[in-house]
Amino acid sequence: MTFTIGIISDTHGVLRPEALRALAHVDHIIHGGDIGDPEIITALRRIA
Repeated sequence: MTFTIGIISDTHGVLRPEALRALAHVDHIIHGGDIGDPEIITALRRIA
Protein backbone atom coordinates (compact mmCIF):
# COMPACT_ATOMS: atom_id res chain seq x y z
CA MET A 1 0.00 0.00 0.00
CA THR A 2 1.32 3.45 -0.92
CA PHE A 3 0.43 6.77 0.69
CA THR A 4 1.12 10.25 -0.59
CA ILE A 5 2.09 12.75 2.09
CA GLY A 6 1.87 16.51 1.59
CA ILE A 7 4.06 18.78 3.69
CA ILE A 8 3.26 22.45 4.24
CA SER A 9 4.60 24.98 6.71
CA ASP A 10 4.31 28.54 7.92
CA THR A 11 0.87 29.24 6.48
CA HIS A 12 0.37 32.15 8.93
CA GLY A 13 -3.41 31.89 8.54
CA VAL A 14 -3.41 31.80 4.73
CA LEU A 15 -3.89 28.79 2.45
CA ARG A 16 -2.77 29.91 -0.97
CA PRO A 17 -4.53 28.46 -4.05
CA GLU A 18 -1.31 26.91 -5.33
CA ALA A 19 -0.85 25.11 -2.01
CA LEU A 20 -4.40 23.78 -2.15
CA ARG A 21 -3.81 22.51 -5.69
CA ALA A 22 -0.58 20.80 -4.63
CA LEU A 23 -2.29 19.09 -1.68
CA ALA A 24 -5.50 18.15 -3.51
CA HIS A 25 -4.70 14.45 -3.97
CA VAL A 26 -2.59 13.57 -0.94
CA ASP A 27 -3.57 10.99 1.66
CA HIS A 28 -2.02 12.75 4.67
CA ILE A 29 -0.82 16.29 5.40
CA ILE A 30 1.92 17.35 7.78
CA HIS A 31 1.95 21.02 8.80
CA GLY A 32 5.12 22.46 10.31
CA GLY A 33 5.82 25.95 11.51
CA ASP A 34 3.35 28.76 12.21
CA ILE A 35 -0.31 27.97 11.56
CA GLY A 36 -1.70 31.38 12.49
CA ASP A 37 -5.39 30.41 12.49
CA PRO A 38 -7.00 27.16 13.69
CA GLU A 39 -9.25 27.24 10.60
CA ILE A 40 -6.18 26.25 8.58
CA ILE A 41 -6.14 22.86 10.31
CA THR A 42 -9.87 22.44 9.66
CA ALA A 43 -9.36 23.21 5.97
CA LEU A 44 -6.44 20.79 5.72
CA ARG A 45 -8.47 18.05 7.42
CA ARG A 46 -11.12 18.42 4.70
CA ILE A 47 -8.44 17.62 2.12
CA ALA A 48 -6.77 14.66 3.85
